[in-house]
Amino acid sequence: MANGFIKNIFTNLLKNNNKAITENNEAKTSKRSFSGFMDQILNNVASDQTTRINKKLAQDKNLNVSKVYSMRNYEEGSRPEGNARMWKGENVGRGDEDTGNVTEEVRSSAVDSVKYDPKQGLCWVKYVGGNEWYSFKMNPKQFKTYMQSSSKGRYTQNVMRENNYDTEWENHPVPN
Repeated sequence: MANGFIKNIFTNLLKNNNKAITENNEAKTSKRSFSGFMDQILNNVASDQTTRINKKLAQDKNLNVSKVYSMRNYEEGSRPEGNARMWKGENVGRGDEDTGNVTEEVRSSAVDSVKYDPKQGLCWVKYVGGNEWYSFKMNPKQFKTYMQSSSKGRYTQNVMRENNYDTEWENHPVPN
């Protein structure tokens, strides 16, 4: 229901304002189609949106994970200072195996974005601060496990690079 409501708002907005004014005060029609714009918005998910991810996988739809989250743990009453994304030290964990009894979800400090194409069985990963996309061979079940892992960076390094590495990654163009 929410997606239809948002789509109606954008449709009406674009019907009434489908032209932009250039520097010379000339009307210029947008080259980007509304349906392409909406597809991009509706395909973007966060790694913590398990229901949306499962629904798209069940429909064999591509996924763009633009917000990748990992977990940080600490002992109650001993929250470290600063940004949880950058925490390091003995009292700060990075997943379920750690002993901290308080868990905080933060943006991954290693993985910036993820794209997945269930039809090809390929997952692309872009690291924080990087411009290159790397592909890994994964079935939908493996992708779900990846999105549910407590540390996306650790999972990428310790599981995907060992078991799912795609030696032909340069030959697999990243989907839009």
